[in-house]
Amino acid sequence: MIKKICFIGLFDAKTDGRSLNMAQALARLGHEVTIVNSGDTTTSKIIRESGHTCINIAVDLRRKLRYIWLDYQREVISKLKKLKFDVILACDVYSLGAASKLTKMMKSMLVYDSREIYSALGSLHGKDLQQYFITLNEKMNLKRVNKIIVSGDLDSEYLKKNLTSKVPYYTVMNLPYSRPKIESNVIREKFNLSADTKVVLYQGMLMKGRGLINAIQAVAKLENAVLCIMGVGSYRHEIQKFIEKNNYSKIAFIADPVPYGELHLWTCSADTGILLFEPVSKSYQLALPNKLFEYCMAGIPSVATDLPAIKQITERDKISLLVSKELDITEIATAIQQTFEAEFRNEFNSNYSKYSSKYCYETQYDTINEIFEL
Repeated sequence: MIKKICFIGLFDAKTDGRSLNMAQALARLGHEVTIVNSGDTTTSKIIRESGHTCINIAVDLRRKLRYIWLDYQREVISKLKKLKFDVILACDVYSLGAASKLTKMMKSMLVYDSREIYSALGSLHGKDLQQYFITLNEKMNLKRVNKIIVSGDLDSEYLKKNLTSKVPYYTVMNLPYSRPKIESNVIREKFNLSADTKVVLYQGMLMKGRGLINAIQAVAKLENAVLCIMGVGSYRHEIQKFIEKNNYSKIAFIADPVPYGELHLWTCSADTGILLFEPVSKSYQLALPNKLFEYCMAGIPSVATDLPAIKQITERDKISLLVSKELDITEIATAIQQTFEAEFRNEFNSNYSKYSSKYCYETQYDTINEIFEL
């Protein structure tokens, strides 16, 4: 039976791989997907070209989060209250309140994608009052939630103890769709780098707690290597100031994010990826980021923090080298250098096809079908 499913999230959907991948899966399974987007008109065009309906909500992200949040919820309810959906997916905690109210109006099923541990966000480390209100909002709106999605099994274990055990949990990992490695040189061309320059890539939100300053210092210790940082976020200005203050502009630079559909081309043009989460919160401690698998799908190894969920994967399949939680700069530099060496690359390349077929989004279709059954 074809279902009408609405995704609601306070995000720019064109760069949100988790939502776009799930929407694509549901469309392939025969369902109709509408995405409520808080990005610009470019995003709306991309969503429609992907075969989904788009409802755009204009959001001024320069304001404080509480004002963005309140205005966004009002606008979402106003634009959607006369429509009818079988299932509403709250793609983050910020959309949960509006999704809960709409679910009551429409008598729909509500699915909550707890893609992070929202009661312990890394980005709010040290901001206790903001964290309190986000946690309170999450708990207040749980009563109408029918199913909860998480990105890793450790998240569901934690949330069953600390959020609710009365709702079924489903794990949908942050995996990319299966695609071949592309012979790409886009990063070197964009930044006028020589062909023999080693490119280390970080892609994702630019926030505190992601080891980016340590990564810059580590790459500075290497010969003929640069760090390309792709993304936006509250920490971007601080990173740029650090680069300029320490004269690192020749070895580290920030690139604007690209639409998710173009990201694979950029990732394939790097030599090594990094994901250096600091365990400053429960959300970061249990993180299993999409970057880990996107690097692998692009045929590049990565260097990651030795955290429980990441370690579970890398002990089984050597797609990443782990460094200690202290993020020692010399240790990071040594690990990155090891990923450049022929012996390591040959072993990684010999297992690449096995890894990429194992960690692709198509392997999760049965789970997604089960989640959205009424």
